[in-house]
Amino acid sequence: MKVAVIISTYNWPQALDLCLASLAKQVHKPDEVIIGDDGSAAETRSVIDSWCSELNIIHEWQEDTGFRLARSRNLTLRKVTAEYVICIDGDMVAHRDFVADHVAYAKKGSFVQGSRVLLNDRFSKQMMRDPKAWSWDQAAIEGGVLGNAKNLLRKPWATKLIGLQAKATAKNTRTCNMAFWRDDLYAVNGFDNRYEGWGREDSDLAWRLVNYGVKRRKLKFSAVALHIYHPEESREALPENDKLLERVLNDKTYYRCESGIEE
Repeated sequence: MKVAVIISTYNWPQALDLCLASLAKQVHKPDEVIIGDDGSAAETRSVIDSWCSELNIIHEWQEDTGFRLARSRNLTLRKVTAEYVICIDGDMVAHRDFVADHVAYAKKGSFVQGSRVLLNDRFSKQMMRDPKAWSWDQAAIEGGVLGNAKNLLRKPWATKLIGLQAKATAKNTRTCNMAFWRDDLYAVNGFDNRYEGWGREDSDLAWRLVNYGVKRRKLKFSAVALHIYHPEESREALPENDKLLERVLNDKTYYRCESGIEE
């Protein structure tokens, strides 16, 4: 099975550099790395170019006309040829077994919500000083955790016993660490391009997948990833995006958006 990792980024080359460094060190390297760039400046292109000898990267850039994460992700999905798609943000740093774990728990008829470990500002800056030299040091990371410390534990035996649950709900979905079958994403037409500004495009996708008949599985104690610290995004778009979300919450027959991968 071929696997693609799609990464969302916008004008934070230092974080993206570390994200790509972690993917280059994977036990199971992804077959494709496709970067959805929501209008970054030239420095981001330089970072991407520096990793092209180690990763099979496609850079999908769109003009910066505001926060258009949904459309940016759809541009990456159009380029995916792999059967399985892992979706992360450009400020995520993956454990060396991250891709291998996602592949191990891929199951037809489901998509996976992974976990994240929130890092503090001090440790995040320390990590980004030299991305190519950085390596996973469990003890050091434990000292830099801001929140969700339990998610730092990678225990595959615990995943098999208690850490993998299938639910017919998409509540609390975040696409900073998720995995899908490409065919399922195309069936629901990917993300809804109407979502602009921060928030709810990931919930909308997840609920439409559930409406389509795909189960959400929550992955714990495997596919571990660190979330680099940053201030919260503006929530000013939430009222409008919440109105868009009402359709999928109220109509369980609705699963394919009108403007997505196919506009």
